[in-house]
Amino acid sequence: YTPLMEAAREGHDDVVQLLVEQGANVNTQTEETQETALTLSCCGGFLDITQYLVDHGANIELGASTPLMEACQEGHIDIVKYLIRKNANIQAVTNTGDSPLTYAAANGHTGIVDLLISCGANVEHESEGGRTPLMKAVRAGHLETA
Repeated sequence: YTPLMEAAREGHDDVVQLLVEQGANVNTQTEETQETALTLSCCGGFLDITQYLVDHGANIELGASTPLMEACQEGHIDIVKYLIRKNANIQAVTNTGDSPLTYAAANGHTGIVDLLISCGANVEHESEGGRTPLMKAVRAGHLETA
C-alpha cells in the first residue's frame, strides 16, 4: 500500500490532497488485489475523496473489484450514484464472476439493487457456482432485497 492508499482508506481528505499535489500516482495498484486509492475510498464511503481522486485522473474501472463494486458491497449509495453518473461499468465482473449487482444483493443493500436494476444491470448474471444476484440475496437471508 502507498501513503495515498492509506490516506484514502482512512478518509483523510487533506492528506490525500497534499499527496496528489505532490505527485502521488492516483492509479497505483497493490500487487495481489489490484486495489487503488479510489477502490479504498469507495469501500470506506468517502465521497469527497472519491470525487477528488476521479477529478485528478483516477481510473474508475481499475481493480480486481472495481470502485463501483466496492461501494455496492459496502452499501455506499451516494458513491454508487456518483460512479454511475461518471459512467462506471455496471456490468463489470470479477475473476469469480461477481458483479456490482451481485455484491449489493449478497449484502442486502436493497436501494443499491433497485438503482442498479433501473440502470440496466443484468439480474440473470451468474457468478461462480451459477449463483444469480437473487440467489445470493436469498442465501444471505436478505428477504427485502430478494
